[in-house]
Amino acid sequence: MARTISISPEVEAVLRNNLTITGNRVVINTQLERSLYAQVNKVFDALGGKWSRGQGAHVFKTDVADILADALDNGSVVNAKQTYQQYYTPADLAAWVASAANPQPHDIMLEPSAGQGGLLQPCLGIVGSATAVEIDPANTALLRALDAKGTRLDVIEGDFLKVPLPLRPNLIIANPPFTRNSDIAHALRAWDWLLPGGRMIVIMSPHGFFAGERTCTDFRAWLDQNRATVHDIPAGAFKDAGTNVATHLLVVAKAPLSLRAAA
Repeated sequence: MARTISISPEVEAVLRNNLTITGNRVVINTQLERSLYAQVNKVFDALGGKWSRGQGAHVFKTDVADILADALDNGSVVNAKQTYQQYYTPADLAAWVASAANPQPHDIMLEPSAGQGGLLQPCLGIVGSATAVEIDPANTALLRALDAKGTRLDVIEGDFLKVPLPLRPNLIIANPPFTRNSDIAHALRAWDWLLPGGRMIVIMSPHGFFAGERTCTDFRAWLDQNRATVHDIPAGAFKDAGTNVATHLLVVAKAPLSLRAAA
């Protein structure tokens, strides 16, 4: 269910009358009382804006006039971060995860629930082809605008747990949503799509590695069965994305067909 933020009359007055909008930059033209500023900032945050002290403005990924106008017409804004669990992989962590995946020119890569392609981008220009699946239309547009650097890039808009995929990958790198064991559901569906001989690297919540519900205990049995390795990612690695939760990095390879048959 989409999580929305209602725009109060006081916030609407600021958004309609006290902003200077230049492309993807928004400047508030008047000093606001602290609580009113917090409400305005919550709307900006939901729309993907982030305060930049250097630019003296809230900076968005895309031009903001139209999306702000839509929010005002609706009287509310969808909080994409909460609705889609958008805690994007910081660039330094993405580079480390990509290096652990060791992408190669022959690889067919998949990033499920790709967000803005943080894990995909370090592999562009290395892998032969890549597919990104993303449910948020705004992020889908950003993914389609990426410089693929010679990689054949296919972007699919939709829920990864439901959409069909055009190609089976041999390399999957993912940072899925965590809510209600969504990371486990993503990992298991991705595994089903992974080609024999392929490898999968997934950033995951710690919950599935200790919790007692059936989904988690079955997942741990699956880890053992497939000889997965798990590495700790320290708390604070996602601080810039708005969360300090500790995470784990799951690394698992699928046996080639010949070995699976022998087993």
